[in-house]
Amino acid sequence: MSRKGKILLALFLIVIVIGVTTLVRNYAAFSKAYTFKAQGEDFVENGEPEKAIESFNQALEAGYEEYVIFNDLSWAYNEMGQYEKALEYVEKAHQIEEIDADQCINYGNSYFGLEKYEEAIEKYEMAIQIDEYYSSNIYFKLGMAYFAINDYESAIEKIEKYLSYEPGDLDANIELVNCYLAQDNFIKAYNIMEKVVENHPDDFDAYDMKGYVMEFIENRDQVEIFYKKVRAKFPESLEAWLNIGIYYHDLGLYHEAVAAFEEAYDTFPEESLVNVWLSSSLSKIGDKEQAIQYAQAAIDKEPSAINYNTMGNILIDQTEYLEAIPYFDKAHQAMDTLEDTYSVNMMYAYLSAKRYQKAIEYGLSVMDDLKDSYQIPEMIAYAYQQKDHYSNAIDYLNVAKKRGMEESRLAYALAENYYLLGDYEQAEAYIDECLYYNLDDYNALTLKATIDLLQSGSENIVRSIIHDHYLYNNVSGAYKHDALNGNDLSYEDTEKLFYSLVKKDDPYSMYIYGDIYDHFFQDTSSSIDMTYINDDTILVNIHFFNTDTDHLFIEFIDKIKDTKDKTLILNVMDNGGGLTETAVNMLDSLLPSVTVCSSIDRMGTSYPYVTCESSVAFKDIYVFINEKSASASELLALALDTFLDNVTIVGQRSHGKGVGQWSFTEPNKKSVYFVVNHYWNVRENNIMGVGIEPDIHVTKPSLETNLTAIGISQ
Repeated sequence: MSRKGKILLALFLIVIVIGVTTLVRNYAAFSKAYTFKAQGEDFVENGEPEKAIESFNQALEAGYEEYVIFNDLSWAYNEMGQYEKALEYVEKAHQIEEIDADQCINYGNSYFGLEKYEEAIEKYEMAIQIDEYYSSNIYFKLGMAYFAINDYESAIEKIEKYLSYEPGDLDANIELVNCYLAQDNFIKAYNIMEKVVENHPDDFDAYDMKGYVMEFIENRDQVEIFYKKVRAKFPESLEAWLNIGIYYHDLGLYHEAVAAFEEAYDTFPEESLVNVWLSSSLSKIGDKEQAIQYAQAAIDKEPSAINYNTMGNILIDQTEYLEAIPYFDKAHQAMDTLEDTYSVNMMYAYLSAKRYQKAIEYGLSVMDDLKDSYQIPEMIAYAYQQKDHYSNAIDYLNVAKKRGMEESRLAYALAENYYLLGDYEQAEAYIDECLYYNLDDYNALTLKATIDLLQSGSENIVRSIIHDHYLYNNVSGAYKHDALNGNDLSYEDTEKLFYSLVKKDDPYSMYIYGDIYDHFFQDTSSSIDMTYINDDTILVNIHFFNTDTDHLFIEFIDKIKDTKDKTLILNVMDNGGGLTETAVNMLDSLLPSVTVCSSIDRMGTSYPYVTCESSVAFKDIYVFINEKSASASELLALALDTFLDNVTIVGQRSHGKGVGQWSFTEPNKKSVYFVVNHYWNVRENNIMGVGIEPDIHVTKPSLETNLTAIGISQ
């Protein structure tokens, strides 16, 4: 071979060696990347998606194709329940490669997890169109998505299609039964479960679902017998022991539920879930002490969200709303993310305790994180309405509307707030919407009648109020204004007519309009003020019991720290009263659960006012009264003195007005009617014409002389 030939051969061999070396290296790298990918797949299949993510990232670093690994990462994040992250990675895969069936499935699963069911359906359908290989599994997921949007016919069609491939799939059969239950087709559901139990004779879930279906169609004895047989067949199953108790609990048979859960407790003493159900049932039968004991034991065994929530609910049952709030907060803290259930319970506790401002503040703090919850903005709206902030209430009702608040309830809430704003046209439009859903909606019909009256003219309004609500009018039956001409009188003529119809010696029924209306209803903060006399003594001057006086009072006392070490002085001197309900709400914040008073209307019907168990306790409470303290002022003083041991009344004998008023407002005309509407008593003690005798008598009561009488200097 020539020298040139040898050189060419040598060069050729070098190229071959380099090529082989490169090929070997590339194969080694690919093999390594493939190994990481395979490990990741195994981890996901074995329920360890966190480890899978690590392996998939290693495969990516080792050079595996990006779009494949991005898709795998989406799969793993979906398995972890991190649906936003899963969506992020499948979108990355889609940016690199045309959409394929795997991507569609990951898209669908991400959207399903994010409760975007229509988008999920679109992607699942696309996966089937792209690759029939996936059709069997995807039909089941499609059925679940259709079920989530209440399209039960489509859900049944898709799940049955899946079952044509996998007839023995227990989960799919159970979901099919759920579809029929949602359609109230209980017989069909039962027949399916009969066959499922035959095909799965040793699977508790099959019996569990059959029992649930039987609750809809069988009598109590048959359900009891079945659940007891299941319990005997699966003696080591906690659910088998709980089911009969839960059945009783749902029926309201709480004593029977307690007995069943006690049996479960004897068998599974370490299971906190037994404590949860047992404590809940004990609470329902009024055994607060035992209920709290079992609920606390559940927390001690497992400080979980559900156990803290159970304690909160037990305290709610006992009307200990303020005491429940810390437990709902702990339920939140035990979760990685905010949970709608616990936030709603927290809001309910605030609203029930009449802590409307706190409800608003808390609701606003969680509303954006709970983007799908209509209940949070609905409750915020309710709190604003109670504080007379109707425009704010409407704003948040519209947020609740976008999130799916039930339509008839939404329509009534909007109607009520527009009415309170004086926008009768909008109110009537929403009333019509309410009646579209339910022609017999009592609240909507009542509000419609009120607006009709308001639009019928001042003469009708005055005569209707006196006829239907005035304590000293003994005429029975509702007032009919159809026959009257509906004159819309001036303020002055309305005033003349009103006072011509009330008793001459009735100083408590009144018609307020113009500047006086603005004073009382536009600047409600003028009805009350609070100041510290010293570090341990708080003075609250209550000038009038207005619509917002109670809320302002509660907000005041909630800001006071260590109330049990403080003295509270309530000054109602020269306070002629106001709204009975306002005084009762203020008492609710200071008293434990008692029947604080009863009102008696002109027909002799008695209406009790009951306070909740939650209360703010003070070291001492003083109530300052004088001869001009009347009505709601006297109710406040008498109830505190009756139900608390640390109350002292100071001043001179009060006026002696044992009647309460009912009010009717004309928002558009800036006027309000107050008419004496009921007698009231505290433990059957009515002070009409008698007044309240102070514990410490002051000849010429004033703020200064009363403070001196109790040994406090300003």
